[in-house]
Amino acid sequence: MRTYLLTTAAILAFPAIAPSMALAQTAPAADYAFEDDIVVTAQKREQSLQDVPLSITAISGDQLSQRGINDVSTLNTSVPGLNFGQSGTDARPAIRGVRTEEVDAANDPTIGFFVDSIYKPRTSQALAAFVDLERVEVLRGPQGTLFGRNTYGGSINLISRLPDDAFGGSGSIRYASFNDIRLEGVINVPLGTSTALRVVGMWQQSDGFVNVLPSRTPTGGQAEDFNDNDQWYVRGTLRHDFTDDVQLIVRASHWAQDGTGAGGFGYANVGTLRATQGATPGTATGIQDLGGFLDRNNTRTGATPGPSDQDPYNVYRNTDFTRETRETTVNAELSATLGPIRFKSITGYADFTSYRQSDEDFSETFGTLLELETGSESFSQEIQFLSEYESPLQWIAGFYYFNEKVVEDFFFRNPVNPNAFTFRQDVKTDSLAAFGQADWKVADNITIVLGGRYTWDIKRFVYESPVGAPDLRPDKAEFAKFTWRAGVNIDLTPDNLLYASVSTGFRSGGFNNGGNPPVPSYGPQTVTAYEAGIKNSFRSAGITLNLAGFYNDYNDILANTFVDIPGTTTTVVARSNAGESRAYGLEAEFTWRPVEGLLIDANGTWLNARFDSFSATRPLAQATGFTLVPGTTNQLNLSGNKIPLSPEFTVSLGTSYRFDLGSAGSITPNARFFWSDSYFVNEFNYDAGIDGRDVGKQSSYTRTDLSLTWMSEGDRFMMQGFVQNLEDKAILNRSVIGGQGAIFQNFAPPRIFGIKGGFNF
Repeated sequence: MRTYLLTTAAILAFPAIAPSMALAQTAPAADYAFEDDIVVTAQKREQSLQDVPLSITAISGDQLSQRGINDVSTLNTSVPGLNFGQSGTDARPAIRGVRTEEVDAANDPTIGFFVDSIYKPRTSQALAAFVDLERVEVLRGPQGTLFGRNTYGGSINLISRLPDDAFGGSGSIRYASFNDIRLEGVINVPLGTSTALRVVGMWQQSDGFVNVLPSRTPTGGQAEDFNDNDQWYVRGTLRHDFTDDVQLIVRASHWAQDGTGAGGFGYANVGTLRATQGATPGTATGIQDLGGFLDRNNTRTGATPGPSDQDPYNVYRNTDFTRETRETTVNAELSATLGPIRFKSITGYADFTSYRQSDEDFSETFGTLLELETGSESFSQEIQFLSEYESPLQWIAGFYYFNEKVVEDFFFRNPVNPNAFTFRQDVKTDSLAAFGQADWKVADNITIVLGGRYTWDIKRFVYESPVGAPDLRPDKAEFAKFTWRAGVNIDLTPDNLLYASVSTGFRSGGFNNGGNPPVPSYGPQTVTAYEAGIKNSFRSAGITLNLAGFYNDYNDILANTFVDIPGTTTTVVARSNAGESRAYGLEAEFTWRPVEGLLIDANGTWLNARFDSFSATRPLAQATGFTLVPGTTNQLNLSGNKIPLSPEFTVSLGTSYRFDLGSAGSITPNARFFWSDSYFVNEFNYDAGIDGRDVGKQSSYTRTDLSLTWMSEGDRFMMQGFVQNLEDKAILNRSVIGGQGAIFQNFAPPRIFGIKGGFNF
């Protein structure tokens, strides 16, 4: 806490020294336009990015294209405080010590994902491709007042481009490593003087970047390479202006993703942990031990005897992986200015299905197979009223309704029993909320912010095991929560904003699996967040510099607990609200345009994120070096451990310069360098790596992305060459101990080279 107070004091003192820093720079030409006034909707109304008293990063569609950011998986190199994990088709982002761990049907996300203001309830929906976006907004810290439930750690908001009044379009083709071909096309058509239509499409097909090796045994098989990206996407947007004050926007889209995918809960198997170190690195003997040494042998039932996968991108499999993802969405946005009040209605519908199959013995012989199928149908309706008149008091009020029906089937098969273990989760959710926020300017340069939201969730849960059996446990639970925000904003100058706030948020409660768990349901997880920051625009120097210090107190987080069944000797494990954690740190974002055409940007974080009170079931026979929860024999006390996917330091540096070639157009080199400190990838914080292979901890690493872009005169034609992950670093973003003690892993893609060409008309 002392460190936090000192760093916050430094932030508050910054306005006194910042102007002198800016004047010390060489000023650009006087007529050079300042370009960082990005308009965002982080507070439900259009505002300049620099006027929003929140920790928010906005990346424009052009910047996404220039940096090669095609989906959510690589946003972390441009957004301070954001890290990304993945398993199979599940996105597992982390922000400020909030990680995404539970991703099954009975649970909700910890970080909200929105597309055009429509909430996406399944983490797999966050992996859709970025196509023709106006911008991406990433908000760090709880957004419990204006965005509501399940924005416990923050939110990621995608805003697509709207139709305009000019006929035109664009197209591009991209070819990259692993025979990755991606086509994109956009056409914008005005339909009269008040209506316009915009249609976008994307098609992509690639080979898998994980290479399946020939079998080591004569009776084994060889599956096809996996972790590909075969998908297509289409979206149509219709905009109609009834009058200057009344507008309707209707969008419809479909996304389909096939191919092999990335498996179930991790695609690579590195071995297990044992008590005794072997004679050579990578060998170990004895009982399985969480605090032990890495044994490279595959422990999975039915697996080929011998070492596990050779490295992150060369593995042994005999059964092809399968992925089938489908999502159809329709949404409508009606807005009208009715005198001094602006009215907005946002309606959304999504039908989402996901099927995945993976070889769960992780070898070239048939041992076990996993199939997981998820179907989600969701509907949401939001009504907003916003003040539109000149007054010291500006406000927003609204109502929100959300409904989801999700069914998830789990099948685990082996040669002896084709239905060795199956279960179904059937969850129905209804959520109602009322919210409001007021910004009251009590003086010329001081604004007080007060906001609140009341949410009422009703959830119904049915569990079947095996699938198709009679309902074992129909349950119903209700979760009601009031979240709030209070803050003060001080305009030191028109271009220097100082702010401080206290806010709360929550993640909705859920259910435990099983026919008769001792704790059928658990309640919401809550957070209280303290933040102070300053946003600076030094226009004469072409500089923006934003700093934020924060302290987040997380309560009632899910932890595994042992519960004794009365009248028996049986003890079972259930998730309950038994944990606490905290995270504090600093974040900085900087951009500088010293001369026209040259952009230098940087961001950095310092994060201290640990569990204050946390326990989990021991996954292996013993756990040397770990302590037990008093009174238990199998529950580890993980208090004090670092929160997964939370590196202490990260730094990102980027630069680009557009060279004017006259009638030959222009050429722009672009470079982005990202460095991350080491971090653990699960709550046990074990570190048993071998040379060249991280296991439970990702070592510090760098990632460099380079591109060179030629644009014709008038920017009609474009050619680009690029390389991503120049270092060819295998970045570990998920590791979990599964059945038989096997360690499952997931890695980001290796180095990728490519070229891209495009046109506009």
